[in-house]
Amino acid sequence: MPTTLLDLIASDIVWVAVIAIVVLLGKHKKNTHKYSKINAVLNFKIKLDNSIKTILIPALLSIALFSVFALTSKQKIIAYDVPLAYLLISAVVIAPIAEELLCRGILLGCFLYCSRWIKNKYARISFIAVGFLLQLSIFVIFHLRTKPFEIVMLAANGFLFSILFLAYRTNLLPSIIAHAVSNLAVILTNF
Repeated sequence: MPTTLLDLIASDIVWVAVIAIVVLLGKHKKNTHKYSKINAVLNFKIKLDNSIKTILIPALLSIALFSVFALTSKQKIIAYDVPLAYLLISAVVIAPIAEELLCRGILLGCFLYCSRWIKNKYARISFIAVGFLLQLSIFVIFHLRTKPFEIVMLAANGFLFSILFLAYRTNLLPSIIAHAVSNLAVILTNF
């Protein structure tokens, strides 16, 4: 996890590049056949259906999960040596969008899309479970944490974001909101 301003800027450049590539692929998706490889990669949507259901419920779930970890640990969860304004932009805007696009939107979405062709119900569920665990593992690895408490907290958050993605029928907005609220809560309790 980047701890200096230069490290944070470098990681944000990578995340913004990921977002740009997904946006460019999304523009290409409109001109492709419905069974193309682009559709398999971009099997998600970002849509505001109902503000209470799409924003408030994920935010409250994220705060509740964070509260459990905050109450059980007396240690600081993060330690950054960067200006608060930049940290807020990076952790509350850029990181949630990029991480959710990559982990939930592309990885888990691709497994969901490809599971359509598996005829056996149990094999399909197993295939989706493998995708679920793979994207959850990648999410935890992205954050480069070594303390068991932090790994469990990241896994629980990743699990919540994944469940929101699945519960809202591949809509990324609830998981992005929950991720942003979770990151905001961590920042505000550590400054």
